[in-house]
Amino acid sequence: GEEMARKEFAAGAMARAVAESDGNKARAESLYVKLRFEELMRQLEQHEATNAIAKEQQRQHAIAKDFEQGIITCPKCGYHGLPAKKPRGYLPIGFILMFAYVVPGLLYFMYFNGYKGVCHKCGRTLISRINNGHRTIA
Repeated sequence: GEEMARKEFAAGAMARAVAESDGNKARAESLYVKLRFEELMRQLEQHEATNAIAKEQQRQHAIAKDFEQGIITCPKCGYHGLPAKKPRGYLPIGFILMFAYVVPGLLYFMYFNGYKGVCHKCGRTLISRINNGHRTIA
């Protein structure tokens, strides 16, 4: 409407409107409004799509930065921060197996060595292994 009042027309939309109106000025103006509206809607959709892509890239960058720093989000309680370290095995069970049956005790200590990452708030296991700086997400 503002473009019509100022007599400032978008060249492409006006050329198409004139071509489709067969020289009828009133019809050309009507077609121009319709064509210009469609053009502006396409531009708006492209702008929104570009913004959505940029926001997703920012979100992915933030997730990657958090992961590099070891920060995780608990899916159960929503805690966001570093996980607590908790031993993976239970030492008394390992010793009982070791004294009663040597081979199962050795296997227990080999399998349950290291630590696991748990949520500070709810205690849920978030990272199954923390060994030598390497992490395995649960």
